[in-house]
Amino acid sequence: MNPKLMMLSAFGLGILGASIATAGHFDGRLIYCQPSPTGCAERSVPDWVRLNVPAENVRREPGAAGWKLSGAFLAVAGFGAAMNLARSLANQEAKAQKYQNIWEGVNLEKLRIQSQAELEAFNQQAMIQAAELSYAVLEPYDQPLLDGRDSLDVSNQIEATAVSEPQTETDPKFTPWLKSFLSSTALVWGNQGSGKSWFVRLLAQKKVEAGYKVIVFDPNSNAREWEGVELYNTYEDIEGAMASYVGEVMGRYEEFGRSDISEEEWRARLWKDGKAITIIAEEATTYADFISDKDLLSKFAKVSATLSRKQEMPVTFVAHNNTQTCLGDIKGLANLIARMQQIQLLATTDPSTSQPVASGKALIRLDGSTEWMEVSTPKIERKITNFKVGKESDHADKPNDLDIQRELLNQAWQMPAAEPEPLNQPEQETSSSSDERFTPLELPREKAIKLIKQMRTELNQTQVIESLWEVTKGGSVGWKKAYAEFKELIGDGDEQS
Repeated sequence: MNPKLMMLSAFGLGILGASIATAGHFDGRLIYCQPSPTGCAERSVPDWVRLNVPAENVRREPGAAGWKLSGAFLAVAGFGAAMNLARSLANQEAKAQKYQNIWEGVNLEKLRIQSQAELEAFNQQAMIQAAELSYAVLEPYDQPLLDGRDSLDVSNQIEATAVSEPQTETDPKFTPWLKSFLSSTALVWGNQGSGKSWFVRLLAQKKVEAGYKVIVFDPNSNAREWEGVELYNTYEDIEGAMASYVGEVMGRYEEFGRSDISEEEWRARLWKDGKAITIIAEEATTYADFISDKDLLSKFAKVSATLSRKQEMPVTFVAHNNTQTCLGDIKGLANLIARMQQIQLLATTDPSTSQPVASGKALIRLDGSTEWMEVSTPKIERKITNFKVGKESDHADKPNDLDIQRELLNQAWQMPAAEPEPLNQPEQETSSSSDERFTPLELPREKAIKLIKQMRTELNQTQVIESLWEVTKGGSVGWKKAYAEFKELIGDGDEQS
């Protein structure tokens, strides 16, 4: 019932009660006729008064004490209820105004966050497009890279890329930055002919050697092309494997939440039990067109991007670009893609065939950083199709200590001579700064400091060290060395981790 109508009704009852309480006589009355020389004068007195005068025709009229008391009670109850309802209405209106203000504030905050995410995604895309233009990787594949562009101021670096020879080396050397793509969810993308498929196969081989169980989603392949790994090459099977992956990750989080062990012990146990699993998701752009359960597809992408690392279940997505469309146009995923670790493999045009070929160059962006760096990619002579490992490479009996397991991961990669360098590298450096290198990326001091400061906008000190140096906080030699190098770069003024 309407509270205002109830208040008015209670107020009306109070008025009615007050009217009853003030009407009539409380006591009974004695009405009599007093004789007089001129006749009989009618008189009345309360019925409790004794008549001491002559009286005739005496009669008694009862009083209205009961009605008056009931009216008074009704008046008090009605007015009291009306006051309480009025006070309650006032409080409700105040609360409603308060909640309205809070709701408006929430809406404004949601709009602010949405605008900020869209702005970050726009800035990220603008940065990528600028890099593509700078490195001339979007040239048409049916003509040489520099045809018709004499009027442009093309740098020596781009010219060198344009005439790069096809990859022919049979024993590729591996750079430290490649290790970060071993255990982290990442996006591998590039134009046709950039070499992303061969690169991903090399990555899969190294994951197998490191001890991962490798699962491949590739709707355009068959078991002969992926010997030694678990392959799903129909969209129906891929959908089922996605559901299993999401359930496994969420189940591990629930199990870890019920356990009483540290995160390091938990991850070491996963390795010991052979539960380190990684997925290579080829042709990710096509999933939205052929997988019927869109909600599952969204969960798979979001779970792999946010929850997979601590459960040792990283996913490598392979696509033609790094927009939201490349992962099925899943709503709300643009911000996750913008923060995801990525590598863009750059293509060039073979002068003799006018066909796109891998240039041996790539742009990478690591976790926690928004800066893109140019690196040299491994050269591969043949496409890898056999991922079986011998007994000497089998890690079935994995150590309990996670530091030892990570050492196995490091041993799976050969350390390179090539040095990744950030974009916009200064033309000249002093001899002292050029000889001194920091972090596993072997960056000059200024570039290392710049990268760390960029990562600190998203991560705390411990997370930066663990992500950039690939170590775990604790008393290990690797952690102490990384921490000392971090302090040397940033200074002792930074807070302790």
